[in-house]
Amino acid sequence: MRALILAKRLPAPDAVRSDGVEFVRNDYFLLVDAAGSIENLETYFREVYAPAAQTAQTQPWRSIDEGWEMFIAGGLDPKIDHFAGPETEAGEGSWTWHLRRELRRFLDGARRLAGADGPEAARRRDQQLMRIGSAAWGAGLSLLMLERHGEAASWLERSALCYRRSLADAEPGSWGRSIGPLKARLIAGDLVGARREAMWTLDLGADTQSASPTAHYAACLSYLTLGDDAAAGRLATILTKVAAFPEATAEACKAMAAREASSYGPAIRAVLRTFEERPRYLEDIPVADTVLALQALAGLHHISVPLVSPTLPATPNGRHS
Repeated sequence: MRALILAKRLPAPDAVRSDGVEFVRNDYFLLVDAAGSIENLETYFREVYAPAAQTAQTQPWRSIDEGWEMFIAGGLDPKIDHFAGPETEAGEGSWTWHLRRELRRFLDGARRLAGADGPEAARRRDQQLMRIGSAAWGAGLSLLMLERHGEAASWLERSALCYRRSLADAEPGSWGRSIGPLKARLIAGDLVGARREAMWTLDLGADTQSASPTAHYAACLSYLTLGDDAAAGRLATILTKVAAFPEATAEACKAMAAREASSYGPAIRAVLRTFEERPRYLEDIPVADTVLALQALAGLHHISVPLVSPTLPATPNGRHS
């Protein structure tokens, strides 16, 4: 870290004590996280953060070069509203508006999480991890709809980490917290991470220690990710007979396990229709996230079904849907 600061790739400390101890803010890496990596930090600052600050006329600098130097010198307190970039769409409900809302929620939750250590803080830690995980999820989907794929992948990865960490304090049987990170990594195009999530989910006993439909779904997605189509097909068949489980989703999983493109097409289109017709969405983000995850799995099974919808990005992960 010291070498990166000296190379002016990370900001200098905010303060230095008389004995030489250096201090940074607890959100020191937030702009790095938004950029996706240290390598992308300067480009992100110049192309996303600084233009947004200039549009809002809140920047304390005269040029972007001066702003970058101020940031690297540790003299700039980044504003979360500018992480979304300049407003390119009008008003409430735009994807930039959704992104700003989720970023504010994430930062607020991260601040509340700070200091939530020890067993006595388990409930607060669990609540805030879920909150910031959901906010990161919403930010990632919003960025995907804005076709900012690198940033989207970074926020979806952060969502997966928060959901997975929250399992430590969760009630037994919280299988949704295994489904969330797996879907996030699939949508982000992180196959290595998705396979890791799938193995962890199965190690937790999704297929062997619970008969709940949510556990079966978590295990089915995990097997599809790992390429165990026989096990995935077995669970998908069970899910098709569960009245409370979405039939089209179960049929799509079953078709993938059988590698039947002719059956997968109608099933995934039916899943998409349920998203297009629903009045409310997770995190109030109108994106067909289940469709995105299933389409990623379909690609692993060499099945391609082009889909176009207002609830889908034009080019998921840089590829035409």
